[in-house]
Amino acid sequence: MESPNKPRHLKNTRFTKKKVERNDSSSGSEEDVEANKDKKNNVPCTSSTSSTCVDAPTDFLENFRLHIPNWAGLIQYRDLRNVTLTNTCTIDNFLFALWHLSKIKPDSFEETEPTQEIVGLKEIVKLIDIHKWNLAKEKWVNNFLKLSESPINKTISLFGSEKNFFLNPLKKIQRHELIQLCKVECIQNANLIIRDDSEEIFLKKIKKQIVVHSCYTDRCTQCRKKSSSFIRFYKKTRFIFFQSADPNIFIKDLPDQLTIDNEDFKFLCSTVYTSRHFISIFKINEIFYKVDDLDKSLVALDEKISSAYFKKPTTVSLYYKD
Repeated sequence: MESPNKPRHLKNTRFTKKKVERNDSSSGSEEDVEANKDKKNNVPCTSSTSSTCVDAPTDFLENFRLHIPNWAGLIQYRDLRNVTLTNTCTIDNFLFALWHLSKIKPDSFEETEPTQEIVGLKEIVKLIDIHKWNLAKEKWVNNFLKLSESPINKTISLFGSEKNFFLNPLKKIQRHELIQLCKVECIQNANLIIRDDSEEIFLKKIKKQIVVHSCYTDRCTQCRKKSSSFIRFYKKTRFIFFQSADPNIFIKDLPDQLTIDNEDFKFLCSTVYTSRHFISIFKINEIFYKVDDLDKSLVALDEKISSAYFKKPTTVSLYYKD
């Protein structure tokens, strides 16, 4: 069975889970009301019998909770107004994660020569910061996804894989070379460029350890030793998206820190796939929190009573330069 992150596994047959109200004003208008709500009256986090609800124990968590996105959205798409977006979990989780990163590490989007992608992301996180989620999704769809198809009944579904709808538009940010590693004394060791146009980076579990993996394995043409590779970025990046190479990497397996291209990166969040839907899991102050855009919930996970989420394989993980 293919992992849920592969587009062939995900078919666009999901039913709309909730109605999106239409409005003839600007695409972010309904969120102006939300931004002005009293914090105590905002959408409360939900709980179940198997987990503990977090009711804003700190100002930081309260602000975090209030910025959780709504599933779906209403945007202007090209010259069409009030186009409904559905199945937006493929973009919601990591747009929210990048907003969160902008709060805990503001320089993550500061570059002396920023790329077009970084400039666009800065605009999006600023919109999220003022609760303009519809406009943020509008910019993502129009400026990053650049879809070729036309809406059907003024509706665009983003049901599919995180790779197609989120990772691919940002692949230039982590473009890198793969450099061969083999015998120390071999002339090709740390010298031979295997690939000069790689963009995807994976995590793989090898002997119960999570390692950065290029998914390249071969034998050196000189020393004949089974070779591996290391990554060298063309341009230093402040955050990295890692795809899980196999469906055997769980949230507790992920290390707090990874080193890649001589830089240390800290864990921010990961996504898991459950019931035809992606949710995200963040680690804040050593506590895992489940974030779900379907009900805008923030739930603290206890491994003893919320074990299901710890047993679901991760799909994509976000690390940032601390």
